[in-house]
Amino acid sequence: MKSNIGAGDSGKTKILGCDMDKTSPLVALIGQIDELNSFIGFSRSLLDFRRRLEFKDLDEILKEIQNHLFLISSELAGASLKTKVSEKEVKWLEEVLMSLDKEVDPLSNFIYPTGSIPSSSLQVTRAICRRVERVAFRFSKRKRIVRNEILAYLNRLSDVLFMIARVINKRMKVDEEVWKIEE
Repeated sequence: MKSNIGAGDSGKTKILGCDMDKTSPLVALIGQIDELNSFIGFSRSLLDFRRRLEFKDLDEILKEIQNHLFLISSELAGASLKTKVSEKEVKWLEEVLMSLDKEVDPLSNFIYPTGSIPSSSLQVTRAICRRVERVAFRFSKRKRIVRNEILAYLNRLSDVLFMIARVINKRMKVDEEVWKIEE
């Protein structure tokens, strides 16, 4: 890969060979998806390698999500793709959610987004995902470039990230801290 040192100094960036203004809402959305993908990668790295087998299924889920996010970013950047995130990937997230839900106790209160380090990092990632979702919805109202399947995917994704964070705490035997409103 050729170095592009200083190429963006003029306020333009190249995405898939197209010059785009760095201040455009589309570039901002693609950048936020990249941030989300990076935080998922960071969270994956925190799954202790000595316990990798215990978290192998979760790591594989997170890696597949990263693949989907690359597809979404590429599509938004205008790539001509054979494979796109579709209803199939949305259904996959729903199946992941239902499967993981069986591992944790039902919630009747909010829980603090804390616990083990990998779980806490996924709670941050979940919050980033919610921001990406809001930006994608706002962008889709102005420009019809964000397909409904992408919006649905991002909506389900934050739920899946929350559930994976809970499952990690459960597997690491870290109790959830329940928030209760004082009356």
